[in-house]
Parts: sequence; structure tokens; C-alpha cells
Amino acid sequence: AYPPCTPSSSYHRLTHISLFLPPAFQKASSTIYKKEGEQVEFSFPLTFGEEDLDGELRWQAERASSSKSWITFSLKNKKVSVQGVTQDPKLHMGEMLPLRVTLPQALPRYAGSGNLTLVLAQGKLHQEVKLVVMRVTQLQNNLTCEVLGPTSPELILSLKQENQEAKVSKKEKAVWVLDPEAGMWQCLLSDVDQVLLESKEEVSPSRFPQVQPMLPVGLGGFAGLLSIGFGIIYCVRHRRSQTERKSQIKRLLSEKKTCQCPHQFQKTHNLI
Repeated sequence: AYPPCTPSSSYHRLTHISLFLPPAFQKASSTIYKKEGEQVEFSFPLTFGEEDLDGELRWQAERASSSKSWITFSLKNKKVSVQGVTQDPKLHMGEMLPLRVTLPQALPRYAGSGNLTLVLAQGKLHQEVKLVVMRVTQLQNNLTCEVLGPTSPELILSLKQENQEAKVSKKEKAVWVLDPEAGMWQCLLSDVDQVLLESKEEVSPSRFPQVQPMLPVGLGGFAGLLSIGFGIIYCVRHRRSQTERKSQIKRLLSEKKTCQCPHQFQKTHNLI
């Protein structure tokens, strides 16, 4: 028979230590990847739930020079109360734990990083969170995909037609294709073989008309304008020549009326 198991002094010390672990966040800082227009939820689970606290989430957009306060709140008796909130964006915060802040739409101007600060009786806690937003745009004959927000320089951004090889793939924050073919296109943000974010965009046949078929039309229009121009010049010159000819005829007729013939000069001389 085995001897009875009795807790050792080290076990009691470990239990005692675990009961008095300092308050903290359950997870480290995280990056959230979203397509433009999607809803975003920032979640901050804690290792404790009995303590009262005050908190603030400050946000700095990627293109902003400084951060601004998005929301301030307090936690008392496990219930969250919002103290102040910005008007842009329109944020919502849950009343119960875990701490959750919802952003209705992921827009490019919100891409950036935030810092959540909690003030407790024992001190302060800080948690960083990042938001990366993907945007796909069609402009004239250009299809562009870009990501905004803090990203690793090792991430690869690619643009391709569905079920085909990538047309362009770079370690950049923006890629584009000129004169894309009609069909479904995919923009992918990848970390090695892991796809972090994907967005699809439908390109219609009439969205990007081909340049080559338009060339003869343009040349034909140009030739037509030249023909019209030459016709106008010809008409002006023709009318000018007619006017000059009429003027010459009038001048000759006028000279004929005032002309004194030689036989008249002879008669006058004989009379004298």
C-alpha cells in the first residue's frame, strides 16, 4: 500500500502565491485585420473581475501626428459605465466583462494603434492594440489594393484574378494592375503561407474599356477635324479670290469710262 499523500510546505507556498498574482490582461497586445467597412471589436479580457477601476482608450491613426481619447469608462461592481466618448467614430462599449469596445466600421482613417490604460488601486495596466484596414478601389483603368495601419515589412500583398496566379505580389502596402480583365479579383495580405486578410472585388467588362479599340476612333475623329479645317481654309481663300477678281473688274470699268481716246486728242489739236 502507498503511504497517504500529504501536502508539502512548498505546495502551500505555491497556492498562497497563486492567490495573490497581480492583476493583468489575459493576452498580449494583438493586431486586428479587417476589410474596409467591416465591424471591429476590441476585446480586453482580464485575469481579475472583482476590483474597481477607471480606464481610457486612446487612439492614434496612422497619418495623425498625435493620439486622441476615444473613450473613458469606469468599472464598479463588475459593471462598466461610459464616462466620455468621441463623436468620430461612434463607439459602443459593453456593460459587462470582458471589456469590449466596438467600432461600427473599419475605415482607412481609423487604421492605426491604440493604448488602453486601466487605473487600479495597485497601479496602472497598459494594453496595446493595432488595426490594419484593407481597401480595394477601381479608378479609371487602374485596380488598386492597399493596406493601412501598422504592418510588418515582411508581409506580402498580392493582387490576382480568382483561381489564377498572382498578377503582382510585393512586400509593399499598395499594389495595382492596369487595365484589369473582367471577373472576380482577390487581394491577399499574407505572412509566409498564412493569409491574414482577404478582399474580393468584381470588375465588370464595361468598367475598364480597352485602350486599343478606342485608338482608331480617336484617329478617325482627328482626321475628320483636319478635313473640316482644310475645307474652311479653302472656302475662305476661294471667297477672297472672288472678291479680288470683282474688285479688278470694277477698277477696269472705271478706268474705261475716264479714258480719252487718241482721235479726240487729234481733233482738238487741229482746231487750235
